[in-house]
Amino acid sequence: YQDEDDICRSTFFGAFGHLGTMPMYTIYAYRDPEGRDDYLSENFLRSRIMDVADTGTYRLDGSYENDFDSYFLFVVRESAEESKRYINDPANEPFSFHVKEFFPIQYSDSRGFGGSFSGVLYNEHDPTDSLIISQGAFTFGIVNYDDHCGF
Repeated sequence: YQDEDDICRSTFFGAFGHLGTMPMYTIYAYRDPEGRDDYLSENFLRSRIMDVADTGTYRLDGSYENDFDSYFLFVVRESAEESKRYINDPANEPFSFHVKEFFPIQYSDSRGFGGSFSGVLYNEHDPTDSLIISQGAFTFGIVNYDDHCGF
Protein backbone atom coordinates (compact mmCIF):
# COMPACT_ATOMS: atom_id res chain seq x y z
CA TYR A 1 0.00 0.00 0.00
CA GLN A 2 1.23 3.47 -0.83
CA ASP A 3 -0.90 6.47 0.11
CA GLU A 4 -2.02 8.47 -2.96
CA ASP A 5 -1.94 11.70 -0.92
CA ASP A 6 1.49 11.04 0.57
CA ILE A 7 3.74 9.16 -1.86
CA CYS A 8 6.55 9.22 0.71
CA ARG A 9 4.76 6.87 3.08
CA SER A 10 4.10 3.18 2.59
CA THR A 11 3.03 0.32 4.77
CA PHE A 12 6.21 -1.71 4.39
CA PHE A 13 9.74 -1.18 5.57
CA GLY A 14 12.94 -2.93 6.55
CA ALA A 15 14.86 -2.35 9.76
CA PHE A 16 18.52 -3.00 10.50
CA GLY A 17 20.14 -3.32 13.90
CA HIS A 18 22.66 -5.21 15.98
CA LEU A 19 22.47 -7.55 18.92
CA GLY A 20 25.98 -7.07 20.24
CA THR A 21 28.05 -7.63 17.11
CA MET A 22 25.37 -9.74 15.41
CA PRO A 23 23.64 -7.87 12.53
CA MET A 24 19.90 -8.45 12.20
CA TYR A 25 17.15 -7.38 9.84
CA THR A 26 13.41 -7.12 10.42
CA ILE A 27 10.84 -6.78 7.64
CA TYR A 28 7.40 -5.29 8.27
CA ALA A 29 4.53 -5.19 5.77
CA TYR A 30 0.90 -4.28 6.27
CA ARG A 31 -2.04 -4.69 3.91
CA ASP A 32 -5.18 -2.79 4.71
CA PRO A 33 -7.75 -1.07 2.48
CA GLU A 34 -7.45 2.07 4.61
CA GLY A 35 -3.68 2.07 4.83
CA ARG A 36 -3.39 1.06 8.50
CA ASP A 37 0.13 0.15 9.50
CA ASP A 38 -0.37 -1.36 12.93
CA TYR A 39 -1.52 -4.59 14.56
CA LEU A 40 -5.16 -3.87 13.56
CA SER A 41 -4.30 -3.91 9.87
CA GLU A 42 -6.23 -6.42 7.74
CA ASN A 43 -3.04 -8.44 7.17
CA PHE A 44 0.49 -7.97 8.38
CA LEU A 45 3.79 -9.76 8.32
CA ARG A 46 6.89 -9.46 10.41
CA SER A 47 10.03 -11.42 9.86
CA ARG A 48 13.39 -11.22 11.60
CA ILE A 49 16.63 -12.66 10.28
CA MET A 50 19.45 -12.87 12.81
CA ASP A 51 23.22 -12.91 12.27
CA VAL A 52 23.10 -11.73 8.64
CA ALA A 53 26.79 -11.14 8.03
CA ASP A 54 27.04 -12.01 4.35
CA THR A 55 25.01 -13.05 1.32
CA GLY A 56 23.63 -16.57 1.48
CA THR A 57 20.71 -18.62 2.73
CA TYR A 58 19.38 -18.14 6.26
CA ARG A 59 17.00 -20.72 7.71
CA LEU A 60 14.36 -19.36 10.06
CA ASP A 61 14.52 -21.67 13.04
CA GLY A 62 13.00 -19.61 15.84
CA SER A 63 9.73 -18.15 17.07
CA TYR A 64 8.14 -14.71 16.97
CA GLU A 65 7.62 -15.14 20.71
CA ASN A 66 11.38 -14.68 21.25
CA ASP A 67 12.68 -11.22 20.37
CA PHE A 68 16.05 -12.36 19.08
CA ASP A 69 15.15 -15.44 17.04
CA SER A 70 14.90 -15.76 13.26
CA TYR A 71 11.23 -16.15 12.41
CA PHE A 72 8.36 -15.37 10.03
CA LEU A 73 4.89 -14.32 11.21
CA PHE A 74 1.93 -13.58 8.95
CA VAL A 75 -1.38 -12.52 10.49
CA VAL A 76 -4.74 -12.56 8.72
CA ARG A 77 -7.33 -10.52 10.61
CA GLU A 78 -10.77 -12.00 10.10
CA SER A 79 -12.55 -9.45 12.32
CA ALA A 80 -11.69 -6.91 15.01
CA GLU A 81 -11.60 -9.76 17.54
CA GLU A 82 -10.32 -12.70 15.53
CA SER A 83 -7.19 -13.41 13.53
CA LYS A 84 -5.11 -16.34 12.30
CA ARG A 85 -1.36 -16.45 12.83
CA TYR A 86 0.77 -18.31 10.31
CA ILE A 87 4.29 -19.08 11.50
CA ASN A 88 7.43 -20.87 10.42
CA ASP A 89 7.80 -24.27 12.08
CA PRO A 90 11.39 -25.51 12.25
CA ALA A 91 10.16 -29.05 12.98
CA ASN A 92 8.40 -29.17 9.60
CA GLU A 93 9.22 -27.75 6.18
CA PRO A 94 11.96 -25.13 6.65
CA PHE A 95 11.37 -21.48 5.82
CA SER A 96 14.36 -19.55 4.54
CA PHE A 97 15.62 -16.22 3.25
CA HIS A 98 18.23 -15.95 0.55
CA VAL A 99 20.11 -12.66 0.91
CA LYS A 100 21.46 -11.83 -2.54
CA GLU A 101 22.84 -8.31 -2.09
CA PHE A 102 23.55 -5.47 0.30
CA PHE A 103 23.27 -1.74 -0.30
CA PRO A 104 25.64 0.56 1.59
CA ILE A 105 24.02 3.64 3.11
CA GLN A 106 26.16 6.74 3.11
CA TYR A 107 27.17 8.05 6.55
CA SER A 108 25.71 5.00 8.30
CA ASP A 109 26.76 1.56 9.46
CA SER A 110 23.33 0.32 8.30
CA ARG A 111 23.03 -1.58 5.03
CA GLY A 112 19.98 -2.13 2.89
CA PHE A 113 19.46 -5.64 1.57
CA GLY A 114 17.60 -7.62 -1.06
CA GLY A 115 16.82 -11.20 -1.93
CA SER A 116 14.08 -13.79 -1.80
CA PHE A 117 12.23 -16.00 0.66
CA SER A 118 10.28 -19.26 0.49
CA GLY A 119 8.80 -21.98 2.61
CA VAL A 120 5.66 -23.10 4.39
CA LEU A 121 3.87 -21.17 7.12
CA TYR A 122 1.56 -23.08 9.43
CA ASN A 123 -1.54 -21.86 11.22
CA GLU A 124 -0.43 -21.59 14.84
CA HIS A 125 -3.57 -23.36 16.11
CA ASP A 126 -4.32 -25.69 13.18
CA PRO A 127 -1.22 -27.18 11.52
CA THR A 128 -3.37 -28.68 8.75
CA ASP A 129 -3.96 -25.08 7.56
CA SER A 130 -0.84 -23.74 5.85
CA LEU A 131 0.42 -21.18 3.34
CA ILE A 132 3.12 -21.95 0.80
CA ILE A 133 5.31 -19.07 -0.33
CA SER A 134 7.43 -20.04 -3.29
CA GLN A 135 8.68 -16.80 -4.85
CA GLY A 136 8.73 -14.05 -2.23
CA ALA A 137 11.08 -11.19 -3.06
CA PHE A 138 12.27 -8.08 -1.25
CA THR A 139 14.55 -5.10 -1.78
CA PHE A 140 15.17 -2.47 0.87
CA GLY A 141 17.73 0.04 -0.39
CA ILE A 142 16.98 2.18 2.65
CA VAL A 143 16.29 0.69 6.09
CA ASN A 144 14.90 2.09 9.35
CA TYR A 145 12.47 4.46 7.58
CA ASP A 146 8.80 4.14 6.68
CA ASP A 147 8.87 7.71 5.34
CA HIS A 148 10.69 7.17 2.03
CA CYS A 149 11.27 10.89 1.41
CA GLY A 150 12.60 11.74 4.86
CA PHE A 151 16.04 10.17 4.63
